[in-house]
Amino acid sequence: MCRLLGAGGAAEPSAADLVTELQSLRSQFLSSTTASSPASLPQSHRTAPPRSYALLIFFDANKLRSKADLLLPHLHSDFSVLSSSFAAANHDDDASSSRVFFSAIEFGESQKSFSLVGVSSLPHVRLVPASTLSLLDSILMDQSEFSRGAEPIAEFLEVKARISLGGPILRPLLVTCRLVLLASILISAPYLIRRILESGTLFHYQRLWMSLALFVYFFGVSGTMHNLHHP
Repeated sequence: MCRLLGAGGAAEPSAADLVTELQSLRSQFLSSTTASSPASLPQSHRTAPPRSYALLIFFDANKLRSKADLLLPHLHSDFSVLSSSFAAANHDDDASSSRVFFSAIEFGESQKSFSLVGVSSLPHVRLVPASTLSLLDSILMDQSEFSRGAEPIAEFLEVKARISLGGPILRPLLVTCRLVLLASILISAPYLIRRILESGTLFHYQRLWMSLALFVYFFGVSGTMHNLHHP
């Protein structure tokens, strides 16, 4: 990833070839269930500015995800949502869909990228505009904005690079077991109430209620007698 912005060295790929490779990487991760943006960018390719695309990079560290105050899992999820939302809004336009590429860089996989940019704390998001010569000249997002989720990251991209998502933020539908159970109860409640009112249920068997009443009576009596004999 860091050599994308480097200079010198062997023959450099054309801008079109690099965009094609980035598009291929993005399509692979968009179809994955674990991420919706490239986990890293190819280190063996680079192209000189001005490029036709910007890079929005989320720096992550798996070993720090357990620290609740950093919100890394939540922010990584929001970053992935932005990536997939941008791709969905621009999938019919190759030029628009290639204006920016989202990249999530994990510390354990690319420590060199962290040291090159000088990442000293997380969360950390940087924008690399198309005209940027070095990652050191990239734009750092204010950490105070991260608590608001995906929206400020989208605003940061639009203000600093003049690139909008092109559509709404498409968040996944959160369906939990509790929601399913609650919906099942609400749906079945009218039917159950009608069955109870129309009789034909266990609530209308007199023998059952009599048996329960006798059981409660003898249980209470036996407990009382026990207390009398064992003060």
